[in-house]
Amino acid sequence: MKSQEQKPYLQCIFHIPNKFNVIGMDRVKLYKIVIVTLVVINLLTIGTVWFVKPKGHRPMPHEHSMTFLAGELGITGTNKTLLDAMETEHHTVKRELLEKNKQLREHLFGLLKKTAIDSLNVNRYIDSILINQKNIEIMTFDHFKKVKALCTPQQQIKLEETIAEAIRMAGGKPPKNKR
Repeated sequence: MKSQEQKPYLQCIFHIPNKFNVIGMDRVKLYKIVIVTLVVINLLTIGTVWFVKPKGHRPMPHEHSMTFLAGELGITGTNKTLLDAMETEHHTVKRELLEKNKQLREHLFGLLKKTAIDSLNVNRYIDSILINQKNIEIMTFDHFKKVKALCTPQQQIKLEETIAEAIRMAGGKPPKNKR
């Protein structure tokens, strides 16, 4: 009876009869087992969320991973050396163009600091950004056209799939495969 007086809140919360007994266990031992079980389940759930990658999701490479495309397509030997050189040049030029885009945008939005905004300057910066973006797209297209020339027919199919996946992950919709 003394335990009822010391822990009446447990009876209110769980509505457990005074003489609750599961295979000889008292309430405190039962509560300990339940709490430990819940903690273990929570830890397993958190571990699963942190460490298990969803199937079917393949992360795209970082720009610095020059060997990704060769590995993905199975390009080896002399063609791999050529591809590595092409990728290095492509990423160097692309980085320069992206930096130019950043500077143009900074200048464009820097115009907002002025009291009087000249629409001619705004249009010039926007036109420059569009031209620069067009150059990035042309350069990237030409790069993959050169990559495709290094590939066997099977590798070309894999290249097309890889490009489609990259476009899909970037938020665009690739053209439907009409084969």
